[in-house]
Amino acid sequence: MIKINVDAAVSKEAKTIGTGAIAWGNDGVVLGIMLTVREGIISSRIAEAVAIRDGLNIGIALNHTKVIIEPDAESIVRSCATPKDSASDVAVLVKLSGEGSWLSKHLV
Repeated sequence: MIKINVDAAVSKEAKTIGTGAIAWGNDGVVLGIMLTVREGIISSRIAEAVAIRDGLNIGIALNHTKVIIEPDAESIVRSCATPKDSASDVAVLVKLSGEGSWLSKHLV
């Protein structure tokens, strides 16, 4: 199992988002990093969901099907974990990452 920290930032003026994800091994060694800029998105909620999806994709690329995702957006995690919200745009976006399992820890 690996740990992946994710975060996102929004520029409403430029109508872009930036996302980042970093995967750590059990020994604290960095296994992979992903940084992206996407145009046309100005929702911070969607940006955070994209960051989580990017983190899950790093896990898949590293052949890990069990990862711990550590986002700083608790509302996104709740949207993915709550049955009534499981069809929300954010939950669907994150779940498009593929198969496997993931745990989330909300960072304060």
